[in-house]
Amino acid sequence: LYGIASLQTYHYFNTFVKDRLLLKVFVAGLWIIDTFHSICITHAVYHYAIANYMNPIVLTNGVWSIDLSTVISTLIACACQMFFTARVWILGRNRLITGICGALCLVRFALSVVTTWASFNVLPYVRYEHEFTWSIKAGLAVATASDIIIAAAMVYYLLRSRSGIQKTDRIVSRLLGMDVISYWCSVETCLLTSIITTADLICTNVLTSLRTVASVIFLGVYFQVSKLYTNALLTS
Repeated sequence: LYGIASLQTYHYFNTFVKDRLLLKVFVAGLWIIDTFHSICITHAVYHYAIANYMNPIVLTNGVWSIDLSTVISTLIACACQMFFTARVWILGRNRLITGICGALCLVRFALSVVTTWASFNVLPYVRYEHEFTWSIKAGLAVATASDIIIAAAMVYYLLRSRSGIQKTDRIVSRLLGMDVISYWCSVETCLLTSIITTADLICTNVLTSLRTVASVIFLGVYFQVSKLYTNALLTS
């Protein structure tokens, strides 16, 4: 997913050379943050799978790269959600929906700050899991709700904008992905990200109750969320 995002970024700068500087800075900044997120994940994998191979005691404590990746992932997600929220505003001019989406983004970021602070300061992992799993679950629930609202609003407003003119309707259908494959519609409207965050929320609720190594499987799903948001924005 990071490779696809890098390719999309390269394609963007080579294709949309006349875009506004602010948008170019936003895309470049998003790619840089996503790159740092990939570095954090790589470090975490190296720390647990290579540097501490056959040392299970290390699993009782987190590592700074995983702790930091939480807030980085949420920063990417919130930036992308705010971008899509702005698009919803442009399409519908609905203050209520735009306000709800914006508020959910802020709540999600605040919860990620709480989660990150706790992961750095509350040790060992068992205690952190017992006292602060609620912030992870709440953050994922808020993310899912926000994604569903954004996806539904964008599809609704784009469908409503059909004019009956063949050329215009073809453009709208292209934005919805109807003339390519339904997958693009899922990516470009945050539907796919809402599905993944829902799956991660289920994993968090079910697996953390096991109190075994399986309880951290949800991290594998969570690591992919920010990559999906980056690709969702770049493909749109």
